[in-house]
Amino acid sequence: MAQTLADRLAPLHRKAGRWTIAGLPEGADAFALAEIARTTGGQDILHVARDGQRLERLQDGLRFFTPGREVLVFPAWDCLPYDRLSPHPDIVAERLHTLSKLAAPKPAGAPGRIILASAGAVLQRVPPRSLYTKATTVLRKGATIDLAWLTQFLGDNGYSRAETVMEPGEFAIRGGLIDLYPPGVAEPLRLDLFGDSVESIRAFDPMSQRSTGDRDEAVLLPVSEVLLTAESITRFRSGYRELFGNVAGDDLLYEAISSGQRHVGLEHWLPLFHDHLDTLLDYCAGAVVTADHQLAEALEARHELITDYYEARLHTGAKGGMTGAADYKPVPPERLYLKPSEWSRLLDGHSFGQFTSFDMPPDAANAIDLGGRRHEGFASARTAQNVNLFDRVAEHVKAANEGGRRVVIAGYTEGSASRLQHLLQEHGATLPVAVADYAMAQGLPAGTLGVTVWPLEHGFDIVVHSTTKYLNGHSDAIGGAAVVRADESLRERLGYLQNAIGGVSGPFDSFLTLRGIKTLALRMQRHCSNAQAIAEFLEGHAKVGKVYYPGLASHPQHALAKRQMKGGYGGIVTAVLRGSLDDTRGVLERCQLFALAESLGGVESLIEHPGLMTHASLPSAMRASLGITDGLIRLSVGVEDVNDLIADLRQALK
Repeated sequence: MAQTLADRLAPLHRKAGRWTIAGLPEGADAFALAEIARTTGGQDILHVARDGQRLERLQDGLRFFTPGREVLVFPAWDCLPYDRLSPHPDIVAERLHTLSKLAAPKPAGAPGRIILASAGAVLQRVPPRSLYTKATTVLRKGATIDLAWLTQFLGDNGYSRAETVMEPGEFAIRGGLIDLYPPGVAEPLRLDLFGDSVESIRAFDPMSQRSTGDRDEAVLLPVSEVLLTAESITRFRSGYRELFGNVAGDDLLYEAISSGQRHVGLEHWLPLFHDHLDTLLDYCAGAVVTADHQLAEALEARHELITDYYEARLHTGAKGGMTGAADYKPVPPERLYLKPSEWSRLLDGHSFGQFTSFDMPPDAANAIDLGGRRHEGFASARTAQNVNLFDRVAEHVKAANEGGRRVVIAGYTEGSASRLQHLLQEHGATLPVAVADYAMAQGLPAGTLGVTVWPLEHGFDIVVHSTTKYLNGHSDAIGGAAVVRADESLRERLGYLQNAIGGVSGPFDSFLTLRGIKTLALRMQRHCSNAQAIAEFLEGHAKVGKVYYPGLASHPQHALAKRQMKGGYGGIVTAVLRGSLDDTRGVLERCQLFALAESLGGVESLIEHPGLMTHASLPSAMRASLGITDGLIRLSVGVEDVNDLIADLRQALK
């Protein structure tokens, strides 16, 4: 009897050590995770994705392949290392919800969970497990509440007072009504008091403020990884002075914390508020750990970024800062982050599976080759003359069905899936059947075509466009557009905000944007072809040291761009000129057709110097860490005659 995929993956769970799961192209990894979960019994699986985008795509895949299994997500902070900003409350709420679930004892016999974390998240140290036992409380109907105690508890645990509760971590008290938005719930909760007793607990829609259902209890988790208790404040003050010496002059962070006030960005001093920090693996003891293809490279890149920002902070202090005159005193990286080598050592106690899309030799030790291959796609049919793309797809599907194989095609939305069904049927494919999830796909008879809904390719709920740039294209209107997935409630929420706040484009600006969209396709073809020619010209010029343009084979992500950017590689070209800053100034001043200006996306060609213009406010050390050198220039290539543009650059480079 042929082995199932779960059987082939079972050794990862049964035999400890480091395994390579080969022949696993991206897109099939969520399927593999679902199958591994079937073999582990109650053992959890921690999968580490390269970045946040991969995290989103794996979530979407797991909803299809194993919809009934609990999936916990642990994202990285959405701010830079050593930033002056705090992570977004939604990100913090999701992190704390996951950590609290992992810290709580799992019921006996409960199925294994899949925990998804990004490379940035696993390198970051986290509060100790004891945080969630000390700082969690449950409010139930009929319980008695001391409002003074509750207000103090919420403040200590990171909640902020608001007029109207809209986001996780907010609370409001209006007489006998208490609104709360703790982590781990889909909607905020409203407690109705009779005297000091909880009469009812209801969930409500934060947009309309209307109740959506009754609840029996409210579980209040911390909404910050930093708690401002008397003990943590004392610990911070002592640790801060020990690291940086006696505090002299204005130090807004130290003063705010000392007075029990939250300061923006205080999370970046996390180690000073706790007696020790744990790692995500401390919360996942005994879990099987799996990792994305090329995770090691992602961890090294993340650690290099952390080190660069730490060094930049050491050398810049308050310069370029956002919060007053005090210097930024960064905590040493080893206090807040793991090195990739430390992460690797921590894996020694776990069964670890490294995913890779490559093949492995048959005799490779601790290797499971699944033999997966990415389909070659239909790119050639898209560009071939006199070839109908849907005819080709229908022929491919029909041939697979006639061979007894089941085929499932995914659309991004319900609407696109419905259109695919009709189009494929019109072009001769097998009669399509709607499929909700993988279990339903498995139940299809041999030779069947299924059509399902898979979310937007990169996993976003909302895509925000600047209509000011390429969409308008003529530099005469300012605006933006938000494109949302097929979610009526999300559209209603955005529509409510737009109506309430008044973020509506004026009639003439709308007219100018619509006028620009009519020629968008033509303009983009010219932008891309001109930029490609200019990038190739600059790359071959003796006075140019480096050119960054995804259409060049020398670009490190050219292969990725070639797969994703089907209509060209954009109109932005970046180059590094040889010579001094004065030499670069001379080139900018000699350009006649390229206007010296900070913008992009218009029909006219522009040139600018980031170090002197767009990024001039950054300290020199930080600019250097970002690669913004004296010779760096950026070109927004317009739609003029390409020979004229190249001639202008040639004379300017003399």
